[in-house]
Amino acid sequence: MKLVVSSYNQDEHACTLFEVNQETLQVQALDAKTLMAPSFIIEGDGYLYTYTKQPLQMISYQVVQEQLVEIDRFSLPGMTLTHLVYSPKHKRLFAASYADGAYCSLDVKQGKFSHLHYQKQAPDAPLSQCHCVSLSEDEERVYVTI
Repeated sequence: MKLVVSSYNQDEHACTLFEVNQETLQVQALDAKTLMAPSFIIEGDGYLYTYTKQPLQMISYQVVQEQLVEIDRFSLPGMTLTHLVYSPKHKRLFAASYADGAYCSLDVKQGKFSHLHYQKQAPDAPLSQCHCVSLSEDEERVYVTI
């Protein structure tokens, strides 16, 4: 079984692909990427999606022959993301940014990003910020927790 671990760290193991032997429970690191605090990672349609805090970017990977192969990067100036969810139906990533009280979405096709849709939270909620996004079962509604 393959396992990808993302850690809120800044070193050569911030995003690591492991092989786990389910019989012996031995774990072997196969590949790792040095990223700045990739605190959230998800999978969608065979791609892995995460982001970095410096520079502020979304990054997509695909696991190819036991390696994390980078597919694309997309700059997110001013947005520090705290949560991601992927909609296979709409080929879109949704994200929450606690730091600036916003949520956004990005179109994704074959691991490539396009069309940032950004929505700033209403300014009358200074004590509550966007920190989570989720989808309805039919993927027709996005829920944003603030």
